[in-house]
Amino acid sequence: MGETRRVMKALVLVASLSAVLLCPASFAAASSACLAVVNRAAQQAVERTPWIGQATAVGTPFALTPHVMRASVSLFGPQSAIFSVDVGVDAACNVLSTSVLLESNPWLNAK
Repeated sequence: MGETRRVMKALVLVASLSAVLLCPASFAAASSACLAVVNRAAQQAVERTPWIGQATAVGTPFALTPHVMRASVSLFGPQSAIFSVDVGVDAACNVLSTSVLLESNPWLNAK
C-alpha cells in the first residue's frame, strides 16, 4: 500500500510539472502589471490616430498568440468608435509593436 501511494504521488507530480512546462504561453495568465501596460499602449495607439475624442481602454486584454495581446479601446467624443489593438510584447512585457483595427464606426451605419 505504501509503495502504491508513493508511485501515485510521483505520477501526480510528473503530470503537474508537465502541464506547467508544456502549457503554451498564450494560455498563461498575464500579471496585472502587464495587463495595465498593454491597456496603456493600446490607448496611446488609438490616441495617435486622426480620430477625435477621448480614448478609454475597456475590459481585460487577452492573448492572441504567445507574444501578442488584444485590447479593446473605446473612443468617445465628436467621433465615437470602438477599436481593437494588437499589442506585441516580449517576455518582460515590454511593448514591441501596436496595430490598430477599427471594429465599429457609427458614421458608416448612419442614414
